[in-house]
Amino acid sequence: MSLATSGMGGAGAGMGMSAMAHGGPSAMSTHQQASSGNQAGPPPGTTAPPPNMASMAADLIDKNQNLGWKMIKNLAAMPIVGIDLYGDTGEVAYYPPVTDNELDQGNILVKGLGKVSATGTSLVLKKDSDAAHKALRRLITKSKGYEAVFNDTLSDDNGKRSNGNDAVIVESPHLLLGERQTKYLHNATDGKYTIGKESSHAIDEDDSKGMTIRNGNLDGSTEALGNDFDRVTIHLNMHSAKKTLTILPEEAVGIVLAKAKSQVAKAFPELKDEDDPEKYVEFPTAIALPAWGCNHYAIEALMDACDGNAVLYNRSVAALTGAFIPKFVTTKEGEQGLQPPKLYTTVMECYQNQQTKIEEAQKRKEPLPNTSYTPLVVMAGMTELGVELTAIQIKTPNASFGRGNAHCPFGEFSVVSTVAYQHSKPVSVVNKALVELSDIVDEICPELEDDGGVVAVVTYGTIAKQLQLKDALLKSLNGIKGDDVWNTKMAFMSTHEDIVALGTSVLAGVSHNRMSPEAVDEGKASRPPVLVKNVAPCAVGVTYSFESGKDGTWTEPKVIF
Repeated sequence: MSLATSGMGGAGAGMGMSAMAHGGPSAMSTHQQASSGNQAGPPPGTTAPPPNMASMAADLIDKNQNLGWKMIKNLAAMPIVGIDLYGDTGEVAYYPPVTDNELDQGNILVKGLGKVSATGTSLVLKKDSDAAHKALRRLITKSKGYEAVFNDTLSDDNGKRSNGNDAVIVESPHLLLGERQTKYLHNATDGKYTIGKESSHAIDEDDSKGMTIRNGNLDGSTEALGNDFDRVTIHLNMHSAKKTLTILPEEAVGIVLAKAKSQVAKAFPELKDEDDPEKYVEFPTAIALPAWGCNHYAIEALMDACDGNAVLYNRSVAALTGAFIPKFVTTKEGEQGLQPPKLYTTVMECYQNQQTKIEEAQKRKEPLPNTSYTPLVVMAGMTELGVELTAIQIKTPNASFGRGNAHCPFGEFSVVSTVAYQHSKPVSVVNKALVELSDIVDEICPELEDDGGVVAVVTYGTIAKQLQLKDALLKSLNGIKGDDVWNTKMAFMSTHEDIVALGTSVLAGVSHNRMSPEAVDEGKASRPPVLVKNVAPCAVGVTYSFESGKDGTWTEPKVIF
């Protein structure tokens, strides 16, 4: 699926395209649901990135992800770093390198490493430290020196020293990726930062706050120029006796990603390069995005932060993939093997029950139940800044699961619909999101009532957020009367906090061809262990201004796709 679109804006008779995406052949664009939030005006003009900037499929060789055989071969000796960048804690996992030309042969290879740091995906910088200021300035000017930043600049005290005296906090810099001007920030994002005054001077010492965001431009200007090179920049007053440092959100996110890669590098000491101790920055990256974060300018900036060396996936699909990873257990008798998760057992029971119904109907010569039955689950995720509900059909059980394949029990995930909202109080829009999702699913899958309804609602995120989300969903379901599908009898399943990072790493392992293909047609052909069919998570809309783009003169967006 491609999320590449163009937006236009400017003076005179302006036309703006709001944050958007379009689906490819596998996208059910008529069923898309999303919200780009309340904005003061349309995003300024942007140039569309190539389609590979936003691919979210997990194909064997997915050209939309810019992965070719040559790149896969060159990266095979490096681990793939999966990070839940948009999660509240920034969990990290990895898929190991290919060794001795052997692919996944029945072992669980993906592994979680915990949080990227004690401060998650936020950066806590030491204040009034000469070494801290020098290390960060060197990284900005020379694009190297991550180890010095880790040791001298970053503080892992989880913000305890963030009272303004000892530390400067850059909170969730990924939320600012690709943003052109501060006035276009989403309300939920705007409230997290202090917006500094715009200045036409190159040097502005008036920084009463340790960290502010301001308008800037890629040509070095310190004010917005109304062109495609406008960017929101981060200003850091780290030292009372030194000049303020200015960095782009991509550079801040790059530090977070480098920190994750350095953690993974410790698991592979044999890959350490004495001549280049920061060789780990070349490790391929895999990141999952929530639907509300899938706009083309953010994705383009994210790829820049990854030096173009990343694969991107839908966060709900990554969570579902991670929820199916089995455990390696040892019984009391000393026998070792894989223990499938509860979700896998539940889905397989649904398949078996449906097959039993078909066989019984055949014996009685009665009309057959749905012979194309496909279990459907609802993935529900919530973070501090957004909520996402996604209905996904699970198809094609893999015959090799538990033997040659230890990661992917099913061969296809087909997204029916996703409803997502970025919001400063996401729990307040859970009911709205559920109502929208249920209406869409009922329209697309009318057979769901006869097929036994939704298999399960699977929550993901931090444990606290999962509990809060479950309570909100049950409260909404309790208000629905006489519905055989959407009611409080729906099964709820929780997941570990690192499930998105693990699932992202598995999907990346598929994209990088590190898993054995699944044989079909009695071995005459093969396919990837899992294929993902997505929907476009954003709508395309047009808004007009005939008064030089002044605030308050833009029309309401008209959705055209």
